[in-house]
Amino acid sequence: MAFVVPTEQAIWPGNAKWYINEDGELSPCSLKKLTLSFITENLGSVCNVECEDPRTIYCAAPIASASSRESIQRYREATGGGAGKSACDRDLKVFARTSSHNSLTESSVVNVNGNGIKVNSTSGTGGNFTPRNGTQDQRLIPYTMFNIPNYGRVYDKSNSTDPPSENAERLDLFKRDFFHFQWRQPDVYLSPRTVAMFLEELDRCGMLNDSTLSLFDTPRMQLNEVRIHRCGSLISARGLNFLIHNKLYRLELHGLQIPIKFVINSLNSWTKANLSVLSLVSYAPSDRQSAYKQLHRLQSLQELDLSNNNCLDPASLKMLLLRLPNLHRLSISHCVNVNTIEPLMVVCDQLQHLSLSGVMIHDTAITISVLKTLTRLRFLDVSTVATNHDVRHEECINEVLMSPHFAPDLEFIDVSNQLEVSEQVLLSFLSTHPNVKGVALVNVPLCADFCTSKWPQVKFLSDVGSSEGDVCVLDRLTECMQHYRRRHVLAQQMLTLVSAAPASSPSKPQPKLVASILQCMEDFQSREYIQTLSSACLHNLTVGSLGAALHPNLLRSVVHATIHAMTLHGDNHQLQKNGLLLLCCDSVLHNVSFNQYWVAMKALHALHSYADDRVDLMAVGICSILAAKLTNEQTAQLGSNPAFMNKLLVLVRGRVQENNADIMLQFTLSALWNLTVLFPQETSVETKVLGLFNNVAEVPELRKELLKPPFIAMLSLISHFLIVSSSSYKPPFIAMLRRQLQSEHIAVSYFAAGISAHLVCAEQAAWLAADDLPYKEVLAELGDAVLGWECPIEEMVAYKSFQPFLPLLHASGAPYVQLWALWALHHVTSNNSDYYCPMLIREGIPELLLTLRDDAPSSAPFLRDFALKLLTLVAAYEIRDAKNQTGKTAPTFIPRSRS
Repeated sequence: MAFVVPTEQAIWPGNAKWYINEDGELSPCSLKKLTLSFITENLGSVCNVECEDPRTIYCAAPIASASSRESIQRYREATGGGAGKSACDRDLKVFARTSSHNSLTESSVVNVNGNGIKVNSTSGTGGNFTPRNGTQDQRLIPYTMFNIPNYGRVYDKSNSTDPPSENAERLDLFKRDFFHFQWRQPDVYLSPRTVAMFLEELDRCGMLNDSTLSLFDTPRMQLNEVRIHRCGSLISARGLNFLIHNKLYRLELHGLQIPIKFVINSLNSWTKANLSVLSLVSYAPSDRQSAYKQLHRLQSLQELDLSNNNCLDPASLKMLLLRLPNLHRLSISHCVNVNTIEPLMVVCDQLQHLSLSGVMIHDTAITISVLKTLTRLRFLDVSTVATNHDVRHEECINEVLMSPHFAPDLEFIDVSNQLEVSEQVLLSFLSTHPNVKGVALVNVPLCADFCTSKWPQVKFLSDVGSSEGDVCVLDRLTECMQHYRRRHVLAQQMLTLVSAAPASSPSKPQPKLVASILQCMEDFQSREYIQTLSSACLHNLTVGSLGAALHPNLLRSVVHATIHAMTLHGDNHQLQKNGLLLLCCDSVLHNVSFNQYWVAMKALHALHSYADDRVDLMAVGICSILAAKLTNEQTAQLGSNPAFMNKLLVLVRGRVQENNADIMLQFTLSALWNLTVLFPQETSVETKVLGLFNNVAEVPELRKELLKPPFIAMLSLISHFLIVSSSSYKPPFIAMLRRQLQSEHIAVSYFAAGISAHLVCAEQAAWLAADDLPYKEVLAELGDAVLGWECPIEEMVAYKSFQPFLPLLHASGAPYVQLWALWALHHVTSNNSDYYCPMLIREGIPELLLTLRDDAPSSAPFLRDFALKLLTLVAAYEIRDAKNQTGKTAPTFIPRSRS
């Protein structure tokens, strides 16, 4: 199965949690909708995948690694798969490269979304699954072969999956092959409405193509309506075979590129006779001459949407309308080749709903004549309609509106962007059309001061008005966004107004406006300018307390939409800047689930790529927080990038040279500390020094000491100064460190003591090389400082590993060094024992604690006391854990004396 999805069509899952109902209210989605979203994000967990073409890859036996290529080749030859050898060899090479990343050791069937859960196809509640050729497991494919844009996992908090990279060979492989999806439960049944929702969710996430549509190719999955808006270009005639089992009354296939005859042939006789709604938006067939000839077979068709059809011309439109006797709703918006509406004369007595938005009309007289004959119209959209340049097209609209006999039953009219429609024309129209319930007047400047209060029964949709205040302005813009979010020209105008409004940062949250902007971003992912405007608007609507006041799930959708836009348009400086502005927020960085590694990497790339002080500040602010939340491997990967580290060090050097200890310096030092704290050479003093600078820089009276030029010169050599033998090198670092050990701020003293402990553990030769380094004094002051501390109520620091403490715990010749390590372990463990006790056990520290408890020298009784405290915490944790898990053995590390 090939998820050959254009990048701009893939979408995040967060927006599925919210929708705007018919009353215009923001509502959470139903449990059914959320369940279908979960199934979509974990499709491979509920489906088996079978390759139709036996030449591709055989996985009948478990495959352990890429070295199994020879066994696969032998199996292929044994089963008679000799045909297509060259193609198969290429596929095997692709498989050899990809399977090395994810090996299969026990299972033949693996879920396709890559979440690491392996499922055996011959067991489980779903029963045995037999492929179509009757050979068990012969054609089941490991998920590593799939290029699936599983954005539910990509932007998850786990950081376990990064946005998928394009792989031309892998995509080419799946363009040639077809895969069958089958439910593991053979008797799966869903109601028609549930099946339709599931189909829409797959389409929304960019996961529909010929292969995934095979899930619906069964009589047990009945559909009454089909809506495919995003993935129509990925579907061939073969994929539409699933329609044959369904009795449809609505069919929406947007972006379709196959001849219409294949669509008609895939419908059963009942559907051909009863289909009432057909939407072929952006239809782009290869054969334009006969594009619409088959549609006359749908005699019951009542609604037809042919918007954005470049191959539709007046002749084909007239031929089509002549053969659709029941048609009463038509949309030909933005059909560039329709230059006259004369064909509408054939349906003048039946047409009730007409959309002509964006149509370029050449003959004004014919246009006026035709519009006046449409006596049954109830809805008319003539927004942005233009005529030839010889006649002012607004005069055409004015003449129609002032005609008292024009569409007497009209209920709604849209004249947005008709610049010459005046108050007099509008007044005349409303006076002669008492049934009008709605008028759209967006970007109609001559009606800006129109008194709407005289027409209480009419709903006016306008971007301007006489009412003042941020609430009224944003309410009007919200209504316009909801109405025009699927039309990029007017949506872009609305976004411009939202971003430029005086109340762009309102006094209270605007969840409906936020949701409308998110939907607009989803509909126009490939339009860079709309994404840029939307990101700016979202920042204004979520900044500060506004973001904290939004529902967490809605804020999560905002973050996911922003991340997705930054991914698609990585070269847009302003969009990246807007995204960083939105992400650089405590309520986002601490409370919203997203892929923290990807965001940190994106921030560092922006820091390296753009010479912009605001981008620098936001990037280092984001990194200073997120780097502490990453795994060891991810931290090392980011911290080992020379370009990133160079830029961070340049920022530090620039602030020091300017004698400017601002927030930028604090964030940069924090980011450097967090990015280097888990390097393999953990005993490096540099990481501990940077951790200290991050805390000390917050104390104003110490900044002048930190920023002295001699200290900066020493900073570049701090990781090497233990082996410097030149007697002329006399940094003031030790003296400053000794002062900080005695600081009244325990956080400052704590990190100073940590640096001292690591320095004391250095080789004696390093201390002897410089006669003025007071080794004994530093060691004594370290002990005095630690023994004088009182354990703070809150955690001062968080650790992802205790490995850096192991060398200190083994320093038997320096008990004060061991004391600092024990104090640090006890401090974090006593505050969060459920998190740190498993870490202690996992890294084998309780054995060291037992040794320290029993073998501590009599001159250092404090070692025994702290070791006993830690062992007690571990024992208490194991007792609690044993109670929560039945069948657990007794705690391992009970603080008893050795016999």
